[in-house]
Amino acid sequence: GERRAVGPLAVWLSEGDYVYRSLVPGALAAIGGPKARRALLECARTSRIYDLDHFRVECAAALADTASPDDLEELRTVRKALEALRPGLAADPMSGLADRYAPLLDDLRDQIDALDACKDDVGCWIGRLDDPSLAVRGQAIAQLDRRPWGRPNPTRTGAARAEAALLEAL
Repeated sequence: GERRAVGPLAVWLSEGDYVYRSLVPGALAAIGGPKARRALLECARTSRIYDLDHFRVECAAALADTASPDDLEELRTVRKALEALRPGLAADPMSGLADRYAPLLDDLRDQIDALDACKDDVGCWIGRLDDPSLAVRGQAIAQLDRRPWGRPNPTRTGAARAEAALLEAL
């Protein structure tokens, strides 16, 4: 039933009150699936609120949370475009945009680097469970557990090692 919610939720990525919109990327990431990923990718590429681009960073962060190594090129393209926003975020220190969005851009960079370094290597992802970046640790948990959109996870070939590492990390 949750996947049926993707369409109605995705509408909120481009219209409506910001308070409601800000909840949608995380909800779509939790639901997962190709439709949710496409909606998050489109939002990360084009969304604007009050003529500002910063909401795109939230969509990209949610997209990265659902990513696999297969998504590296998409993520790199989105990250490159979003990095161009960084100076604008810092231009108005009173807005607080830099304080909120610069760490998300840093997390996005770290997640892309981890996906690139580890790909489908169970041992590498186990090592990332101790990464200083919370975003990378979350990515490691997702990669070791299962892909959130239900595709078989190539790392399952090391399922016993992955499960033991996840339990130990608790």
